[in-house]
Amino acid sequence: MRLGVLHYTPANRAYQNASQRFNVALTRLATGKRINRAADDPAGVVAVTPMKGELIKLNRRIDRIERENAFLGIKEGGLSVQADLLLDLKGFVVQAANSGGVTPAEREAFQTEVDSILEGLRQSQHIINNALGSSSEGVLGQLGDFARDGDLNLIDGDIEEADRVINEVIEGLATTRGTIGVLIKKNDTLLRVYLTERENLAGAVSIIEDADFAKEAAEAFRADLLSDISLLAIETERGRDEDALRLLEVTTENIEDVRELASEIAVANAD
Repeated sequence: MRLGVLHYTPANRAYQNASQRFNVALTRLATGKRINRAADDPAGVVAVTPMKGELIKLNRRIDRIERENAFLGIKEGGLSVQADLLLDLKGFVVQAANSGGVTPAEREAFQTEVDSILEGLRQSQHIINNALGSSSEGVLGQLGDFARDGDLNLIDGDIEEADRVINEVIEGLATTRGTIGVLIKKNDTLLRVYLTERENLAGAVSIIEDADFAKEAAEAFRADLLSDISLLAIETERGRDEDALRLLEVTTENIEDVRELASEIAVANAD
């Protein structure tokens, strides 16, 4: 009967350690993370967890500001178009105020232009409302009397009052645009602060959590090489063990032969 050999030797332990290190390095290379489970770096997990929570908060703040700026930008862009149209309207009011040098036909032409401007303002406000999900009349609520059948039309309406109203509307619109500009500027300042803070936090998380690809690639190569060397050592040790077992078996068989011969001699002497 052959004797079994317990192959838990230093070479075996070296092989197991090298295999484990190789697998860890491959996992880090595959995920890009140095910490893939808490056991990889308990202290690192404790340090990085609150940082990730703060990053989530910063991302939400940044998203909120970017959405708000997008809405404000849409509104300000629409109001900019309206401001240009109002200046055109102001120009026709000024021309119509020259009662002595303007013919009825010219006043009719001015009013046609005003009607076109009012339609442009209506379309602009419609676009703003659709984008922002609102139903505001905007400046149109103050310009209804500039229509052809209104009290401030340029054909036979009150031109002096029309001039006062258009100046008031232009001034109010400029104030609104200025307020929007202040809000956008404030948001831009906050956004820069949050983006810088996020960049710093992300860098800190990366230092703790992310893998060094060059280092892990070198570790994988080294562990693989050590694994191969350990296997060679195991095979060498196993060969020596098997040689020793064969020697023991041969010696055991010889002892049995000697015992049988001694027994035969003893029997012969007894006879």
